[in-house]
Amino acid sequence: MNYLKTDLFKHQQQAFNKLKNLKACALFMDMGTGKTRTALELIQNKLNKGKITRVFWICPCSTKKNLISDINKHSIFSAAYIENIQDEFICVIGSETISKSDKYYLKLVNLIKQNTPSMLIIDESHMFKNPKAVRTERISKLSNQVSNRMILTGTPVTQGIWDLYSQFYFLHPKILGYNSFYAFAANHLEYSDKYPGQIINTHNTDYITKKINPYVYQITKKECLDLPPKTYSDAYFIFDDEQRKIYDQVKEYFINKISIDDFNGEYILNMLNYLHRIASGYIDLTVIDEAWSYSKGNYIKTTEFKFKNYDRAIETVEQLKLTPKGSKTIIWHKFNSDLELLQHVLDKEQIKYVYVNGKSKLKERDKAIEQFKTSKDINTLVVNINIGNLGLNLQEANYMIYYNSTFDYAKRIQSEDRIYRIGQNKNCHIIDILSFSGIDSMIEKSISGKSNLARIIRQQINEIKDDKEKIEEFKKKILNEF
Repeated sequence: MNYLKTDLFKHQQQAFNKLKNLKACALFMDMGTGKTRTALELIQNKLNKGKITRVFWICPCSTKKNLISDINKHSIFSAAYIENIQDEFICVIGSETISKSDKYYLKLVNLIKQNTPSMLIIDESHMFKNPKAVRTERISKLSNQVSNRMILTGTPVTQGIWDLYSQFYFLHPKILGYNSFYAFAANHLEYSDKYPGQIINTHNTDYITKKINPYVYQITKKECLDLPPKTYSDAYFIFDDEQRKIYDQVKEYFINKISIDDFNGEYILNMLNYLHRIASGYIDLTVIDEAWSYSKGNYIKTTEFKFKNYDRAIETVEQLKLTPKGSKTIIWHKFNSDLELLQHVLDKEQIKYVYVNGKSKLKERDKAIEQFKTSKDINTLVVNINIGNLGLNLQEANYMIYYNSTFDYAKRIQSEDRIYRIGQNKNCHIIDILSFSGIDSMIEKSISGKSNLARIIRQQINEIKDDKEKIEEFKKKILNEF
């Protein structure tokens, strides 16, 4: 029986042909290339052969609604969340629910016992890379009860080859041939003698590639999709005197906190966050020790002081006004306070918009996204990058403005892929709002280098931890760069 409504693209057919006879398989397909549709083809094949009676599909909570929407778009399979599942064929469970809810985890265990044989799918499987995490341990226990398993992700490796261990252990321990992470590490990872737990090298990566290759279909957008081009541009604004003064004072405070005799690199990581907040236009300085504010004879009562500046928001809205009439634009931001600043300027300019952030309830979030997609009057969606970088299909938009960016390249590219995916037929334009500051410059550099700024700094800190001369050099370097 054919349960599917839509046809496969060529690359999806290739994936099906390679994996259709396997009990355990991985779809490492870029976001927007149709992992869900490919998985549904594999599900239908197993159902028609009598290999499965039910599917349990685990995905991030933020993508659950979108997953069910995709299932309904491409198939006639019935699907429901585990919270209200009855006799639906596909049971959808949030990744976070696995670790946070004993009630629904036990319900999942019982449902799997009652439905044999079944299939267990882990969507965005890179989120299960930590072998010690509760969700990973629980999923590993479940996998022993399920005969058919599948993992889906466009980013299987975000840190290093060790990310692959838990994902393939879930598929089957025999694929890599190790029954514990320690055995895997002994053969493939080299740790620092100086800093316990820090991985300094990897070995025998060809062995891993060879072992997993029969079970994996991997493809990138460039290889399979004829998408219109992406263009990038930057728009700059200049700190006013107050913003520059606060920025420099906070930087000086944290750098002065670095002790050569008792080096604590966390001051640098905290500094990154505070400087990013100041460059973004808002900071409540009550969170910093009052002692910092006495600089060059200047003392500020931090218990009463809050800094707020709208220049970045103004430049963002100016760029928004330059987009073609009728085009839809997503504005990404990082901090909750960014939304307040953006709303002030958007309201002042009488621009209609909707927004989604961490405080938005699920119904409010869904309503806002639906309005953005369908309304002719609302062409702007403001989204917090920490919650909107996964699970949203927003091909209706072809403009993105980054009010500020994230330290994490993976989140950045995932957010871009909300519009750059199957179904996009317009050129995509991406605009970064930047200040002439060290923090924005360093973030832009790390994103361009496909890396994580905080991770780079942490690695540099670990390398110089016990070398007083290098710590002093590091302080000067940080002072100049930021």
